[in-house]
Formats: sequence, structure tokens, C-alpha cells
Amino acid sequence: MLEHYLDPPLHQKVNQWIRANRVELVVSKPRYSKLGDFRPALGRRPHRISLNATPNIFEFRITLVHEMAHLETWKAFGKRVPPHGFEWKAVYHRLYYEFLQSCLPEDLSRLLEAYLSAPARSRIPKENLVRAIRNYGSSHDKVEVGKVGAGRCFKAGNGRIFRMIGKHHTRYKCVCLDNDRLFLFSRLAQVTPCEPDAQTV
Repeated sequence: MLEHYLDPPLHQKVNQWIRANRVELVVSKPRYSKLGDFRPALGRRPHRISLNATPNIFEFRITLVHEMAHLETWKAFGKRVPPHGFEWKAVYHRLYYEFLQSCLPEDLSRLLEAYLSAPARSRIPKENLVRAIRNYGSSHDKVEVGKVGAGRCFKAGNGRIFRMIGKHHTRYKCVCLDNDRLFLFSRLAQVTPCEPDAQTV
């Protein structure tokens, strides 16, 4: 599966890293809430990294190394440091030069370096990077959730239909029409505007 996203030299390096760190790597169906995650080893269960399947190979590569950095940070510091703090960024920066520098377009490399060099609370470099990554594989019928007007409906990546309520701090509060539960969406989440009767079977 990884060979679909990684060219042969990068594929070989990543496989060596996976074996050295005893990682279970899983490619899952797309999740609207996240692109990937890392779970530390527990008992006999090894470290686990899961990544969303995506047609965007650069999104996949950047997310993979993002989660690799979480694993190495966990091994070095455990729970003593914040998830995206200075220590994690330092590890990610090192892994970027080792795995990604020669495998990304120039604009993505420049924006990723800017993000890794920015203060932890700065949102602009991350948003610039995310939007640039989407230029390499996003669907044209999708918009950022913040562009959906209050009271309007949209379809999330999992096929569920939501109605926009409005902004809640830095996220957007929406109600799922299936069960009336409230959800918070990242301002960068991509969704498809639709009519409320556009439920999937």
C-alpha cells in the first residue's frame, strides 16, 4: 500500500524506520476529523500510526512524517511535553530533512519549513501549508467549512449531513442531521455544500 504514496527510495527508508521502531502502520478510510494519528504501545500492542487513504500523495507523506515525529517525541519524553510543542517540532524538523526534503515540491517544502519554525500558537503558517497541500489534490466541489453560511447544510467526508450553527471560538459548531448531536469542525475542514435531503444510503 505504501508504494502508492512513496517513491522507491523513500519507501525503503520508511520501511527501515518502521522496523526499527516496531510500528504497526495502517492506512484507513478517510476521517473528517483528522488526517492521521499516533497511539503509543500498550502491553503487547505495538506503537500504531494510522493514516487516511487519499489521492494526494504529498498530504500523505507530510502526515506520515508528522506522526513519525509524534512517535519519536513520545519515546524521548513520554507525556512530559505538549503534543505539538518545541520538542515535537524539533523532531519533525530533523525527520523532514531525512525523509521529505527531496520528496516535496518547492512550495510545500518552503511552507513546511515556515510552519516548523513558527511559534507554537501561530495559526497562519499551518493554514498556509494546509491550503497549499490541497492544491495538489483537492476536489473542486469542496469548500472550507467556514464558508458555509449559518443554517446551511453540508456533507462531511464520512457522508453524514450537517447543518451549520456558527463559529465557536476557533472552530465551527454544527449539528448532525442523523442524530441531532453537536460537533465542532476545524476551520480548515473541507466539506461539500448540499441540501438537507441529500442523505447517503
